Parts: sequence; C-alpha cells; structure tokens
Amino acid sequence: MSHGTGHEFILPPGVTQAEYDAQTRVPLMLAGNITPFLVATIFVIARFWSRQILKGSWAQDDIWVFISWLGSLAHTLLNCSLTFYGIGRHTSVQIESDAVRVLVISYGTRLLYQCILATTKIAILTLYLRVFTDAKSQAMVYGMISFVVLYTIPCLLLLIFECTPFYDSWNPYKFPQTCMNLTIQIYMSAGFNIFIDILMVIFAVPRVLPLKLPRLQKLGLITITSLSSLVVISSVVRLIRISALRTSTDLPWDSFDFTTWSSIEVNVGLFCATAPAIRPAIRAMKEALRLNSTPTTNHGARFPNSANRGMELADGEVFSQTPATKRGRASERQLSDADSSKGVLNAVSMSRSPASGRTRSETESDLEMGERRVKQGGGTFFV
Repeated sequence: MSHGTGHEFILPPGVTQAEYDAQTRVPLMLAGNITPFLVATIFVIARFWSRQILKGSWAQDDIWVFISWLGSLAHTLLNCSLTFYGIGRHTSVQIESDAVRVLVISYGTRLLYQCILATTKIAILTLYLRVFTDAKSQAMVYGMISFVVLYTIPCLLLLIFECTPFYDSWNPYKFPQTCMNLTIQIYMSAGFNIFIDILMVIFAVPRVLPLKLPRLQKLGLITITSLSSLVVISSVVRLIRISALRTSTDLPWDSFDFTTWSSIEVNVGLFCATAPAIRPAIRAMKEALRLNSTPTTNHGARFPNSANRGMELADGEVFSQTPATKRGRASERQLSDADSSKGVLNAVSMSRSPASGRTRSETESDLEMGERRVKQGGGTFFV
C-alpha cells in the first residue's frame, strides 16, 4: 500500500517494503542535469573569454548565448529541485503535499525548455548573419529566425494555457483532467525544432564545402556547421522516453531520465551556439602552455627555439634573427586575434569587404588586406 497516495502496487520478488522504499535514482538525476550544464558552461566561459577579453568585441549572437545560458541555469536548478519532492523515488514514498510543488516546477521547466531551444537557435542564426554576408544567405537566415519565432510563440501559448483555467496546471486534483493533451504539444514542438535544426545544417554545410581550405580545416568547419544534428539526436531520444512514460505505473521513479534528456538537449544546443567562437581561447591556452614549457635562463630570458629563432625575454619581447619592428609585431598579433582562420576569412569574405566593396589590390599585402578586413568587419567563421 502506498504511504501517501493509496495506490496498490506489487513489490518486486525478493525485495522488502523497506528496501523498495529506500531505492533512489536521485544521484543519477542530479548527475544527468548538472553534468551537461557544467560542460556547456565551460564552453560559454571560453566563448566570452574569446570574444570579450581576447578580442574586445560583443555582438548580437553573444547576447543570445548569454540569455540561453541564464535559461539553462534556471532549468537545471528547477530540475534538480524536483528531487526534494519525490522525483527519482518510488510512488510508495510520495507525499500528497509535494504534488503541487512538482506540478508548479514542471510547469516552469516546460516553459524554460521551449524558450531556451528558441534562443540557442537564434544565437546560431545571428552568428550566420555575420559569417554569410551575401544577400541570398542573409534573406535565408532571416527567414529561419522568423520561423523560429513564429512556431515558438504558439508553442509557449499552448503551454501557458494548457489547462482551463491555466492554474489547474498545478492542481493535483484537476491535472490533467481539465487540460489539453500535452503529448500533441510535445510532438509538435519537437517536430518544429528538429526541422529547423536539420534546415540549419542544410544551409551551412553547402556553403563550407566549396571553400578552398586545407582538408583538416575544412573538416573542422563542416563539423561545426553540423553540430545541430546533435540536438536532433537528443530530441529524438527525449521523444522516445516520453512515449515510454505514457504507460508507466511508477512515474516519479521512471521519469528520472526525462529531465536528463531535456537538460542534454538544452545544453547541447548551447554548446552548438558557443563552439564556433572559442578558437581564440584555445589558441591563448596553447600559447600559455608553450611559454610555460619553454626553458629559461637564470636571468628570466627564454632560450630560442625553432619556432621564433630568437630569444624571448621575461616581458615577452622577442629578439629575432629576422629584423622586425614592434609595430609590425603588434599588427601581426592584432590580425591573429581578429582573424582566427585566415583561410576562412579569405574564402567566406569572397575577397570583398561588405562594408566598402573593395577587392584586393595588386600591391596590397596579406597583412594589409587582413587589417582592412578586420576594421571593415569581414566575415570569418571562427569569430
């Protein structure tokens, strides 16, 4: 007999009532929600370090990434808080007074889930606006952004007013009797999200394939533009778990990984939005590791190596065998920070800056052209 709900159930063979009641999936539920969020947070920090600190730039896609991260934080906290009210434990130990709290929290997580999926997609698409600057691509990206907004609004309205009146959504005595079939909304939302994820891959990959880049660099770009397929996979798994829960007789116990897959889908989307912009941070970390591993003299100077063919002092100044002015080195560093993928800059920009329409002159050097493009906002994928 259930302690709080009054439902009959049959104990598994060889398990006592006390042993059954003591079983818990709470640690798995916490790990399944916190781990994806922490991984996504690392990438978000790397992105903001790259964009704000190393490059001193901030764009619209950065704002959307930050909004998505805040939503993911709230989503993770709410999912984890469900463990305080019986989720991850058997129905036999549920307390009726916790039912309202579970329904309220679930109501909030459903709304957050829908919003985060939309904002992460908008973050990726606003990045595409800065990368693919031709008129046709811009029109297609704006069309996809409009589609995301247009399907997100009705999905949110269906969630908000899923019950009549809407506050029956957290009334355990009326939910879900006075509510619409939530399965329809779940499948509709998943269908739209999967469609736009596939559409973003179809849009981006063909624009990368024609670029004349080294094989590994092109492979990296194709991988980055295909990351949205990971969201599709997690969304499909989540749908499969929802279907399985429809026949569950021990919902608090069986639904533990439903929140996990929701968290994975949300945070994989956040990872997809941040990954293209973290290359400057990776480069800075590699440079720091290289400098730390370079042997030094007793006076703090670094021994020359094959990379610089000169001597680097403790303050970072390099005396090279090849004459170079500080101004020249500063220009090279500026170009390196602003253009983290020279081949992509040259190819995606189509040798033409959208700001001025100028093409490369016969006497213009690679460095001068790169600096001009940086100033004029030429597109590059690793931004």
